[in-house]
Amino acid sequence: TPQITGKIFQMIDDIGQQRLSSALALYQDLLALKEPALRILSLILRHFNLLLRIKSSPSVSNAELAKKLKLPPFAVGKYQQQARHFSPGQIKDCIEYALLQEEHAKTGRISAQLAVELVIIRSANKPSKNA
Repeated sequence: TPQITGKIFQMIDDIGQQRLSSALALYQDLLALKEPALRILSLILRHFNLLLRIKSSPSVSNAELAKKLKLPPFAVGKYQQQARHFSPGQIKDCIEYALLQEEHAKTGRISAQLAVELVIIRSANKPSKNA
């Protein structure tokens, strides 16, 4: 279990830092460890929701954000660092796309594994907000 948890958080960090090949490699490792694809997708969605909440609160202190989001203060700093890679619109786009792929997986239009791969590829390949 600690190995699975560590891989999930590293994969999500790689997505946030836009390291596509590393994120996909970790995703494959998680699948090999029999981690359900839809559980991984729900964690990715949670991550982007937290990025959006942090991005939407630029004037709030880290301590206040940590309390409000029920996160350790060091995690808030990590999320703030990742949020710099995305505009609010890009984060919203990632969330909407992930929700769409989740729906496609749950209705049988595509496999859950493919849905997560598509989300990782699209989210980690977002152009820089300054581009």
